[in-house]
Amino acid sequence: KLVLKQRDTAVPEITNNPAEQKLNAEEAERTARNGGADVVFLGDSLTYHLAGRGSRGMKGRGRQPYLDFDVQFKKLEQSLKASMRVRGISGDTTSQLLWRLEQGGEMVGPPPKVVVLLIGTNDLLRGIRPESITPGVKANLQKLLSWGPRVRVLLMALFPRTDDLCKAHRETVFPKILRMAYCPEKTLEVQQSQYTEPINKVNKGMEALARSAAFKSRVTFLDCGARFVQRAADGRLLMRRSMFGIDALHPTGAEGAEAHLGCV
Repeated sequence: KLVLKQRDTAVPEITNNPAEQKLNAEEAERTARNGGADVVFLGDSLTYHLAGRGSRGMKGRGRQPYLDFDVQFKKLEQSLKASMRVRGISGDTTSQLLWRLEQGGEMVGPPPKVVVLLIGTNDLLRGIRPESITPGVKANLQKLLSWGPRVRVLLMALFPRTDDLCKAHRETVFPKILRMAYCPEKTLEVQQSQYTEPINKVNKGMEALARSAAFKSRVTFLDCGARFVQRAADGRLLMRRSMFGIDALHPTGAEGAEAHLGCV
């Protein structure tokens, strides 16, 4: 069971991966010189994978599920007739994203029309209470809206995850090849995960923020969670194995890409 603690997430904390952050800052500077982007995606690894970046360093079949995101991303860009940029860093929390916005050079140049924000699941991984995550999300929203008076934010709900169940299974059955073992159905049962209740609380907090007087005119809350789950014949709510079979956390493959980007 998660041991959750209070923490001030509205205080910036240096990013989880300075090397990747430097690449993001360089890309942001190039984009600024070229007039800016229409849409910017900001977040953690769930965002990082959107443009196929999860394939970096991978070989063979393990690479393809992430490359499918690049194909879907380009289709979305073409259909919207919009220039889109992805700035996600694996492992980052709400306070680390705030640092990137305030000090990391990722918020430069002409403001985008829309920012798609997906952040917070790594706060839970660190054991931070849902009610402590909301202030960090709020601080990020305030910072993003200060980019320009016409900026709009699409605030995405946290995705369901059962990687705690899958990890426990792997450590029992495949102790030496953890990264190679797929997650069986029994590890994809949403209600059995220690993350489910905290995720629901975080999402309610985010929705309340988006509907508050301070944000409702410029922030839209979007919950794509239903696209990632299905009901079994016996009524259990399961993560879709075709999307989450690798780690029960990151959507992968053509179906995962369509569920995520199609929802956006």
